[in-house]
Amino acid sequence: MLREYREYERSVTTLVDAAVKPKVAAYVTNIRTRLDEIAPGVPFYVMKSNGGVLSAGEVVHQPITTMLSGPAAGALGAALISGTAGFDRILYIEQPTARDLEANRGNVMHAAAKLHPIVIDESLTDLHSLLLARDMGYTGVALKACKGQTHAMLMAAAAQKFGMFLCVQDLTCPGASLIHSAGIAARVPGNAGIEANARQFVPSASAAWEARFPGLFTIRDGVMKTGQLTGPGLGAVPPRRG
Repeated sequence: MLREYREYERSVTTLVDAAVKPKVAAYVTNIRTRLDEIAPGVPFYVMKSNGGVLSAGEVVHQPITTMLSGPAAGALGAALISGTAGFDRILYIEQPTARDLEANRGNVMHAAAKLHPIVIDESLTDLHSLLLARDMGYTGVALKACKGQTHAMLMAAAAQKFGMFLCVQDLTCPGASLIHSAGIAARVPGNAGIEANARQFVPSASAAWEARFPGLFTIRDGVMKTGQLTGPGLGAVPPRRG
């Protein structure tokens, strides 16, 4: 009998284990024999459903413990590859679902948000959409100057009130409009980063501003030099005097 809680579950598990045991034993024994011919003495382990391993000798007596070894191995492999690929450098994940949250209430983000902040992006139109996203598991907010400075400030205030992750995004802000976006990124407390793709997609729009704001349109080492934006409020430059 196997150590499975409740009588029915224990009985079914024991029956399945007994049914697959001969096939698993033959399969594992064959691999062990071939492995000994190729590389004598090399350890041979089989993954269990919980991510652990059993030796070849043990697994033939407990084959049921490997039933979910495929998904377990996939998860562990993905974790290893993600670490090697720089998964820990991912700052956040932006809205990975349809824009209409109200019509897609089943697309919740509670589990995904345990890995990285999930930010509401296109769907963020007002306070109601922010609260709805929060209920659905979103843990962050993407501020956009292209939606208006007032909108960005109000959403930033609401996000701070609820302790949400903050970032600035502006795919549609080339040239002078990127300066406005950078001003938000530089001044909103708790902002974690800025996305500024338009400077790459439409470089000609930045040409007239590049010399005046060096390091704002050309990024080096992942840093945008926003310290030069010293105007009052969200202004880029101090007001002229005289």
